[in-house]
Amino acid sequence: MQKLKLLKSARHSFFYLLACALLAGVLFSRASVFRVSNLEIEVEDGHIRELVTKKLISHLGGSLLSVPVGSVERELLKIPKVKNVRIMRRWPNALGIQVELKQAIGRFKSKTGIYLVDEQGLVLEKLDGESGHPWLLGFYDPASGNPRLSEAQLKEILGWVFRLQSQKSLSPIEIAQIDQIEWVPGSGLSFQLGPDLDLKIDLGFENWDSAWSRVLSLWSKDNFKPSQYDVLDASYSNRIVAKKRRELPKAPNELNLEELVRRGEVQVSPEAR
Repeated sequence: MQKLKLLKSARHSFFYLLACALLAGVLFSRASVFRVSNLEIEVEDGHIRELVTKKLISHLGGSLLSVPVGSVERELLKIPKVKNVRIMRRWPNALGIQVELKQAIGRFKSKTGIYLVDEQGLVLEKLDGESGHPWLLGFYDPASGNPRLSEAQLKEILGWVFRLQSQKSLSPIEIAQIDQIEWVPGSGLSFQLGPDLDLKIDLGFENWDSAWSRVLSLWSKDNFKPSQYDVLDASYSNRIVAKKRRELPKAPNELNLEELVRRGEVQVSPEAR
């Protein structure tokens, strides 16, 4: 009987100590050593860093354990340029925030301004000045700014644009000089290299891989000089057609003179033509 009482007393003591330990753990977790005092934001865009800081600043001074990571990540994903977010607790007192941004692939112009879009066709931001991204022609209505294609078509075609800009096969300098990318219903996708090269390349709309391989097959030939051609048409199913530049006088910057006249950048008298 005496042993039974001692056993019950020992159990009571054990549970009492366990409860005290749990309470101490809770209190300790709320101590200053586990309070958020630092936000470690990993993103290059300064504006996005500022937006993320504003959304997380309310958690500074709070318990690191009480930060609702999932809901905070969902809130940060509402920022238009943010593609993915990962938040980590970094003991003892920091929140790590890794931000992946959507990749801008081009810009278009409407009555309300110039807008930057990503590979899904979503508007990332309204531009105040130059961005260095190619112009997207034929994708959006210039009056309303709304897409001219269905959501599925826009994603598919802009997927081609994304793959084009990701290519390393042509010279990086040439790819970086893409001036404009155009979609023409019934004709397909084309892009303009310029201003130094002034060359249009038609890819059509049947198959990206085969069209691009036809471009590379011609580009890799030793006797091929891109500056001698106006258009490379890779929209045919089994061949590529290179249309030679007309034998016209060249301006000092080597652009086709007829093209400069069409753009209104120079004027030529009838006798000179």
